[in-house]
Amino acid sequence: MATEVVRYKYRLRPGALAERALMQEWHRCRFLWNESVHQFTTGRNPSFAKLSTLLTETRARSSWLQGGSQVA
Repeated sequence: MATEVVRYKYRLRPGALAERALMQEWHRCRFLWNESVHQFTTGRNPSFAKLSTLLTETRARSSWLQGGSQVA
């Protein structure tokens, strides 16, 4: 017996409001990623706990970051 393989393609088409929210969250994630890379490239080599502390401090100072997800 031959096995038939079926493939499907799905496309996500968010509305304007959802697209704007996704882009804002992407910008926050990108900012935090770049900050983490900066920490490592400057030779600081922070631990996960130190990065978590830095994130908490940064979120407390910036309303822009406070508006984002805490688990992204």
